[in-house]
Amino acid sequence: KERTVQLYRQIFDLLEGSGVFLVCDTFADDPVTTRNADLFMTRMEQRSALEASGFCGIEVLLETGGMTLHRAIKSG
Repeated sequence: KERTVQLYRQIFDLLEGSGVFLVCDTFADDPVTTRNADLFMTRMEQRSALEASGFCGIEVLLETGGMTLHRAIKSG
């Protein structure tokens, strides 16, 4: 969790042009995963990490079964 921004920044740097990054993860604000909140990010933490890494156009594409799929775009 604490290294997420660094990882996302590396992915941001690898993408060309207006590349798209999709990330799917379990989220901490789900009742099933709340017991492991130190391991999982909330939806807001995930969004903040993507923004801090330089991504824009961040959107939740899918939420199901305690998981969320985010799309983030590298600003060209």
